[in-house]
Amino acid sequence: MKALLGDISFSKCFWPLFAGVLIGGLLFVWSPGTFVLILYVFAFLVCLPVLGAAVWWLRRIGAHIGSGSRDEALRQEVHGQRRKLARLSRDRQGEAWATAQVRLATALGLLAEREGSSAPFEEALEALRAALSVFTRSKDHAKWAMTRHNLAITLFRLGQRAPGIARLKEAAASLRDVLDDETRRQMPDDWPAFQSLYGAILTELGMRDLGTERLREAVSACRAAAASDRAAESPVLQGEYLVNLAFALASLGAREGDTALLKEAAGASRQALQIFVKADDILTEAESARFRAVGHESLGCALRGLGAGSPNAGFLQEAVAAFREALGLYGKDDRPFDWAETQDHLGQTLRILGEREDDVLPLGEAVGAFRKALEVRTRESFPFYWAASTDNLGRALGALGQRSADDALLREAAALHRAALEVFEGADAPAYLAEARRNLEKAEAAL
Repeated sequence: MKALLGDISFSKCFWPLFAGVLIGGLLFVWSPGTFVLILYVFAFLVCLPVLGAAVWWLRRIGAHIGSGSRDEALRQEVHGQRRKLARLSRDRQGEAWATAQVRLATALGLLAEREGSSAPFEEALEALRAALSVFTRSKDHAKWAMTRHNLAITLFRLGQRAPGIARLKEAAASLRDVLDDETRRQMPDDWPAFQSLYGAILTELGMRDLGTERLREAVSACRAAAASDRAAESPVLQGEYLVNLAFALASLGAREGDTALLKEAAGASRQALQIFVKADDILTEAESARFRAVGHESLGCALRGLGAGSPNAGFLQEAVAAFREALGLYGKDDRPFDWAETQDHLGQTLRILGEREDDVLPLGEAVGAFRKALEVRTRESFPFYWAASTDNLGRALGALGQRSADDALLREAAALHRAALEVFEGADAPAYLAEARRNLEKAEAAL
């Protein structure tokens, strides 16, 4: 327990109390009335920091225990829903059976996020497809739409882990079916969430394209969500929608070299961060950290885009600070996929800084960030993102090799680009494929 108390120790509490008793005794002899008044003031001043320390200590204990207990609670929920499904019959108890399938999928999805594994997502996908055999559009439009929304999230997460884009396209199609006038009429409060998710999926797809059509559609969907009445009524939701909008704007702005879009992305991220800070008292500690982390990440992406098109290194330095701020809010064990993504973003920004400046330190830090990302982004678990981080690592090593005239680093860089190309060539991601080919040509030309 003492290790969790930080600077609080018995000796630090004892000596102020001892001094207070001594001074209080002298004051009592001098004036009983003055003694009582000062005693109250002293008690307040002493007890307040002790109370604050106690609250801090309890929150640390909760966070320390909470991570493991959350995982165990999710596993118990999965086990409980599986047992319930074993007792239920789809034909005789269709509604309860489908509801249990949705709850099972929800628990599996949360568990997959925490573990960084794809297997729970695959099982969640099966459960949601099963639920949709009961929750049909004609029988219960609202439950059908919400289950399709959950299906789209699951497909999106699987699509991020797959080498190709089939799952991402299926996720977009699943949500596109929901975005009709009937859903908007029956579910006005949920409509913006559907739009925002649709925009996020299109952003992911658009990043892999060479064109801008999907990215423009993503921006349009995210704008509609952020400007909705529901967003105005719920600040936290508005913050989430603004973050998705910021990512879409930053992606489109970087693709087109459009400073106005990148500045808008930075503004949306800062607005979202302000919202999350103000909402801190209604969020759990884990929720607050997650929301603020993703806000800093989206801000970093916007600032990196601005820095890439500006001779001023200030934007890039701000971007590095934003990504490091995000990494300070959760660790590798908390949200491994998000942690690795932020490490990769940090590495890209440091690499740009290192190529601009006559200093190898940012390049070395970039290499370190990419290697950290690859601790999670393995070829087996996340083939596409393994290839992306491998290509980025190759580029950073290539820049170091050129700076130091080190042929070994240049050969390693070329080998990494070739390995990334093996994945990109079958991934239906022409933007990444073209970038990897350019990087390989540059590394081979430097040898």
